[in-house]
Amino acid sequence: MEEKDIAKEGNPESGGEVTDAARAEEKNEEELALLCRKQGEELKEQKDRLLRLAAQFDNYRKRAEKEKVEIFEEGERYLVQEFLPLLDNLDRAEKALEKGDDSGAVKEGVELILEKFRRILQKLEIESVESGTFDPAFHHAVEIREGEEYEDNRIVETLQKGFVHKGKLIRPAIVVVGKKKEKTSEKNEEDGKLEDEE
Repeated sequence: MEEKDIAKEGNPESGGEVTDAARAEEKNEEELALLCRKQGEELKEQKDRLLRLAAQFDNYRKRAEKEKVEIFEEGERYLVQEFLPLLDNLDRAEKALEKGDDSGAVKEGVELILEKFRRILQKLEIESVESGTFDPAFHHAVEIREGEEYEDNRIVETLQKGFVHKGKLIRPAIVVVGKKKEKTSEKNEEDGKLEDEE
């Protein structure tokens, strides 16, 4: 009987060995299916998490953009509030001129307006650009004047003031820059003219 049992196990037709292999394969397939299902669920969770993060980031981006616009608009309103009293004073000065009031009073009013304007700029930390040596980062030269009395690269006239806010340029100053004219070059030019005349 033992031989028959051994033969049964060894004989594929008997189904002994095939059954064990089939069971092992079936078990492997079940484990693989379970693993695939588990990984599929994990992937789905990861995908859901990523979608939520993307939605949160999009909401954050929209909120930050909205807040930026609101802060900018609040800054504009603040500036307008600061400058409205100047407009009121300029309106009063214009009415005084229309009535033909004393020009001395109008002049005094304009001086007061300018002083208030300068105080507002100072409060906002806005300063005028220094006019000394020409600096292309803060000055825009529209003319170069030559002369013995001028120094090279020195600003000789400011046509329009420039302004900076906390070191950052708002508007460059429009300036005229000097260039030293050498006396020797003038003498050489005169000598050249005399030679031409001869």
